[in-house]
Amino acid sequence: MASNTTHARTAAISLDTAEPTPAESPAADLADGLSLTEVIAGFRAGMAEFNAGSDDSHERAEATYSAWMHRLESWKSPAETLAEAVMALKLAAEENSVHLGSDVSIAMVAAALAFFEKEADR
Repeated sequence: MASNTTHARTAAISLDTAEPTPAESPAADLADGLSLTEVIAGFRAGMAEFNAGSDDSHERAEATYSAWMHRLESWKSPAETLAEAVMALKLAAEENSVHLGSDVSIAMVAAALAFFEKEADR
């Protein structure tokens, strides 16, 4: 896992976009069936919560954003909409600006690319 400093800096980057509201389920109990939009929103909310505190311990990371981050790192489905593909690319750009080649950025580029390839085949 990347250092807490890396992820703290990632969440501080803003691209002036409206962010969706995260799913109501807590990060520790992520259920199957969440959309990429919901998982990205959960990750962003968890990062904001982590960055709002002064404790940057591993335990605090696990309690706030880690489960969402792991879900993003293992994402295998295409983005479902153009907006979701753009959201995935924005997250990838943010991640790459502080942690080049992170598993999150790789998975988000793949999700967006799969959407665009599907659209190009129409």
